[in-house]
Amino acid sequence: MIKRIFLCFLVIAVLPGIIKSQAPGYIGKRFQVGYGFYLSPAFMGSTYQGNSIFGYHSGNANRGTFACNTIHEGFVEYALKKRLMIGVSVRYFRTSFDNSVQCFVYDAEASSQGASVSFVEFPSGLYYITGLNYQIYNKLYFKKYIAPWGRYLISGISLRTFTCRYNPDEMFLSASSNFGQYSNKKYSDFGPQQQKFMRFDIMAGFGRNRVFGNRISVDYGFNTGLIGLFTSLFDAIGPESLSDNLYTQANYMKKTSVWRVRGVNRLNAFIKIGYLF
Repeated sequence: MIKRIFLCFLVIAVLPGIIKSQAPGYIGKRFQVGYGFYLSPAFMGSTYQGNSIFGYHSGNANRGTFACNTIHEGFVEYALKKRLMIGVSVRYFRTSFDNSVQCFVYDAEASSQGASVSFVEFPSGLYYITGLNYQIYNKLYFKKYIAPWGRYLISGISLRTFTCRYNPDEMFLSASSNFGQYSNKKYSDFGPQQQKFMRFDIMAGFGRNRVFGNRISVDYGFNTGLIGLFTSLFDAIGPESLSDNLYTQANYMKKTSVWRVRGVNRLNAFIKIGYLF
């Protein structure tokens, strides 16, 4: 009789915990909000401060320095199933382009006056890029783990919006001394000084969650933009490798900024701090 009573108490005490542990969420906590910090090495491209680890000899970055682009993220996640979390996030990034691509210049005003002024040159200075990544993603945890605790694979889609800005006093092209009255003339019109663009990407990666005090989550790992990853061999050569069109002042920032933003989001190491509830 005593054994039966003890067994009943044991079942009553343990069973709810077993059921709860199999339910989605960590000890019943299914939501997670937090902040993420990402590092993206600037091997060839430049950072917002104009630095690059290797850089292009034709560019205007400060080469040979330790250089990383930083990305800041806010996120919300929900444990949909035992091993599955879904999430949304917004990432803020900023970088620059070192004008390592030649630009074609044609002076229409000079042409109207009977002169022929056209040349190809590298623009001076840099222009700056700031952007936001809007992401919807899922985390699939390995079999022995319960979301949001343990190792996982992550995948999702990203809508990337970014704004390019340049200063015409710093970014310009100069005609050589072979153009008569137009010699040494500066050409600084690359379109509006602020230009906005948008692109889609596919995000993938892996990471690990650790939980402390049943409330605080520390998440670390790597992720990549798959389009940037697949084009990495071409991008290492430079923006021209994937383009068969001429770079002009009118399209220069539109075409080169896509290449630069792709590089910033190609491979990121991250650490995140989250709060479970």
